[in-house]
Amino acid sequence: MQKLRFGVSFISLKGITTCPPGQFQCDGSRCVDERRRCDSRPDCADRSDEADCEKPKACQPDEFRCGDGQCIKEFLKCDRRYDCQDGSDELSCAGVVCPPGTFRCDNGSCIDLFLRCDGRGDCPDRSGADERGCPCSPSQWQCDFGQCLDRSKLCDGTVDCPDDNSDERDCGIPGCTPDKFRCSDGTCIPAENKCNGRRECRDGSDERNCLPPTVTPDLVETRTAPFGSTVVMDCKTTLDPPLAYTWYKQGGVLPLEATTNGVQLTIPDVKGEDAGTYICTAKSPVGTIDVPTILIVTGRSPPTARVEPERQTIMQGSSGELRCIVGGIPRPTVSWSKVGADLSNRHRVKEDNLYISDVTVEDRGLYVCRAENRDGSAQASAIVEVERREVPAIELYPEATQTVIRGGSSLFQCRVTAGIPTPTVEWVRADGSPFTSSTEILNGGGVIKFNRVTLDEEGTYICTAENFGGRVTAQAVLQIQGAPTVKIIQANPYRVRPGETVRFECLSEGDPRPNVSWRKLRHPLVSYAASDESVDGKALLEIRRVSQSDSGVYICSARSSAGVTEERIQLIVEETDSVVPEVMVEDRVTTTATVNSSVELRCFVRGTDEDIYLKWTRTDGGQIPVNHRLQDGVLYIPNVQPEDAGEYSCLGIVEGDVILFTARARLAVVAPPRIQLNPPRQTARPGDIVRIQCSAIGDQPIAIDWSRIGGYLSPSMVQAGGILTFQGITANDTGRYLCTAANAAGKAEGVAEVFVNEETPLDYVRKEETAFVGSNIQLKCAVSGSPAPQLDWSKDGGPLLDNARVINNELWLRDVRMENAGRYICTASNSAGRTRDYVILNVRAVPTLEVKIESNKEVVNMGDTLDLRFPPTVTPDLVETRTAPFGSTVVMDCKTTLDPPLAYT
Repeated sequence: MQKLRFGVSFISLKGITTCPPGQFQCDGSRCVDERRRCDSRPDCADRSDEADCEKPKACQPDEFRCGDGQCIKEFLKCDRRYDCQDGSDELSCAGVVCPPGTFRCDNGSCIDLFLRCDGRGDCPDRSGADERGCPCSPSQWQCDFGQCLDRSKLCDGTVDCPDDNSDERDCGIPGCTPDKFRCSDGTCIPAENKCNGRRECRDGSDERNCLPPTVTPDLVETRTAPFGSTVVMDCKTTLDPPLAYTWYKQGGVLPLEATTNGVQLTIPDVKGEDAGTYICTAKSPVGTIDVPTILIVTGRSPPTARVEPERQTIMQGSSGELRCIVGGIPRPTVSWSKVGADLSNRHRVKEDNLYISDVTVEDRGLYVCRAENRDGSAQASAIVEVERREVPAIELYPEATQTVIRGGSSLFQCRVTAGIPTPTVEWVRADGSPFTSSTEILNGGGVIKFNRVTLDEEGTYICTAENFGGRVTAQAVLQIQGAPTVKIIQANPYRVRPGETVRFECLSEGDPRPNVSWRKLRHPLVSYAASDESVDGKALLEIRRVSQSDSGVYICSARSSAGVTEERIQLIVEETDSVVPEVMVEDRVTTTATVNSSVELRCFVRGTDEDIYLKWTRTDGGQIPVNHRLQDGVLYIPNVQPEDAGEYSCLGIVEGDVILFTARARLAVVAPPRIQLNPPRQTARPGDIVRIQCSAIGDQPIAIDWSRIGGYLSPSMVQAGGILTFQGITANDTGRYLCTAANAAGKAEGVAEVFVNEETPLDYVRKEETAFVGSNIQLKCAVSGSPAPQLDWSKDGGPLLDNARVINNELWLRDVRMENAGRYICTASNSAGRTRDYVILNVRAVPTLEVKIESNKEVVNMGDTLDLRFPPTVTPDLVETRTAPFGSTVVMDCKTTLDPPLAYT
């Protein structure tokens, strides 16, 4: 039997939970995470974690229901930001690509990168993907599939390895000696160190389920003070050893004139607003005691009023709160009004505070809090600004579909007609292919321009406008028409002898489809020459039993709304062996030149003394460059540009401007690639996953390669598809990185800079805290960085409640209520970047413990020392009867189901 020595101020509590803080106990004694309670997915075998849950309220038609029942605006779904506390608004979203600084879970949802490898599964699908492949610290245990767990979760009766259940296998538990206490991670410590106020176990299990000290009602003091007098309050407690004392005012702050020397609080010149409950928090090695003193101020005083915050900006569609802090005797009544307008049904006054739900632009303005009692009135005001959010709207100019002649120019303008804040605009090709070298993006991304189009630009283009309010797209279609192409199959010139049959075949292509026909230069077709109508862009000319009179030039014409193209062939009917000129065009198929170079197209005639003039023209609807030079059948083009590409024809012209023959050549112009880096400069923290994208525009194929200036790429750097990825960046990775893009025309280079800032703005002490109803708690967010970061606290899913205050960068919650539970966001920012994390607060009802107390005295006088004994209770089924023969040896076991193991006497 153990003895505990307390002062007479100690009382007993009833009941005890077998699950640690932050855990819910199933009916079958299994423990599950408290956050899984009432999440519409049963985790207990008996489904008790989903019993007695509030029925979720109905969502409006324009709202989306989260997995936990929360309602958010529909346009917040799939916006790549978590607006539901359970992240369900970002699940099952098509085409989700997680941005830099985030991690992609198995179901496609994105979580902040700092949640990766933090020892807890943070993916909403509970797959544990964010904990796979992580190196485990010495205080952690690794699941078979790679997830790291705190060793306290090993063999705790709850499956924490979702893929393999390996944390609950082979749980043979070695015991500790009777004078030892067994920690949850299996280590043993002296039994007397249990509940001594210090963490002796690495997992802190020696300080769980300890009996907290409390205060008896006779220590709650009520003080009455006249208005203007001085009040001195004492923190009365008989606990030993001496404690550390902290004073605060419940639901408010200490008066500015108040002073404290630890055990005493002094308030001079008491005012009406000083009335209330003052709490002295006394700390000892075994726990913390809150000693309250109620101050009543008598007399009369006029009202005082102030509003917090005095100015704030609220997002459209969210909620806001204005707190009116008043004083005066008797306590004044509070009313709210808005200057120049009436309060609507979305404005609600509760406990002196004004709450605004579903904020609209009309809610901006000046709000006045008026406090009145019989000695007068006072008022204070606050300004509310509303940051508008509007889904983008766009239109295409001049129209969504355009038809352009090949070689011409065109543009689409993606006009933003609505959207707050101003949306970003981006153009891409619908098939994902890169832009050609003749395509430009202008006006900050809003205009896409095509210079001297070829067939390569034809297709569908998508304009995307996006802001915090949403995302919209529009499609533009570019159709390209060119002068039809025409080709005569037979060789030119074509020689036959009298009496033979001639058959000329002409093929043509084009959009729209051209009409193809035959004619003879300066002469009609003879009656015995048959010309078939064009079918599928094909026309035939047949001359039976040719004679000398059939000699001449025949022309095949292809005609459409996009233009007319002709091809000529010379027919020579030979009576004797005659010499026919031979026409030659060098590189007749295709000549390739790079941008800004010079090129020559050569045409010459052999085998004739006839005076033939050679002339070059464009047959694709374009124009020969103005700076060209023609000499002896050679076309010289200096400083070649992309618009010079196309089809050229060499014409042989004899006397009378008669075109004797036509020979074709094609010029292809290729350009070196152009590089775009995203981002060209960035700052990261050690351990971050950093990506740099190098995209190249130009003639394909383009090869992209990364290198480091003045060094080598480390094994942790991976390049694929033009993206250089740093897997867990370090300070040694700070430097300049070179992207090189090369194609047949040349290469281009771009340099990106990466800085690794070893000073991190945030260093969180704990990720999860548990508080009991009525207690006080501070959520810490240790801040560091250069320059000093700016810190801000907020609560996920709603505003901070009236019992929350930010003091010295810590969030203080006084007199904790159940509604304080939730996820609190700490955001720190400076010129080096912006980062945020969260602390989860679990609020639980005060546990009770049924204890039978035996005292060494029945009557206790002031100043006496009292020994209180707490004998453990034993159930009847544990009382064992043993029978032994006289003189034999008996071994008795101390059978108990209590956990943790006890010291036995």
